[in-house]
Amino acid sequence: MSSGRSQGRRRRGKKPKAVDLWRPVAPLDPPDPIRRASDATAVIRSLGSPPLKGQGVKAEQNLAVAVDKAAELAAEVLALTAGLRPEDDPDEVEAP
Repeated sequence: MSSGRSQGRRRRGKKPKAVDLWRPVAPLDPPDPIRRASDATAVIRSLGSPPLKGQGVKAEQNLAVAVDKAAELAAEVLALTAGLRPEDDPDEVEAP
């Protein structure tokens, strides 16, 4: 049987060295321009057909249109806000 005293003791190991969290680091590469996803409906399609009897195909089409438009708007707003629009965008509009 072991004594109760030895069970309550913890081993004291070496303390880890303190790390300077605010040390200088190498500068990051400039971010790439933000572009729209090439296939915004991939995640929706991966879920399968909507469970709507007799309206599955039409629902899929409408959902795909909505997701495409949402992805287009989201990418545009994010890129414009971050100042990361692609240079070769023919529809580029100057920000006010």
